[in-house]
Amino acid sequence: MVSARVSRLWVLFIAVLAAAIVSTGTVWATTGACETLPGGVIEMESVANPTPTGYPSLGAAFTDINNGVYTGTITIDVCGDTTEARARF
Repeated sequence: MVSARVSRLWVLFIAVLAAAIVSTGTVWATTGACETLPGGVIEMESVANPTPTGYPSLGAAFTDINNGVYTGTITIDVCGDTTEARARF
């Protein structure tokens, strides 16, 4: 009786774990953690573009946002110092 109950719980655990893995869809970088990407110290990703991308400045990152490269929920990590030259946000 106890082994049958443990087996059912184990199967339920595996099913929930599998559903959680399948439902995530895409893998996002950890927000707030800098991955040291090529391109710069500003790291950005979104629902439309889930691959993290590095930018040399916030101005360059916002240019891509304004051009529609990133839509939906957008995550920006500032991982170092930048010099902004007349950036317009």
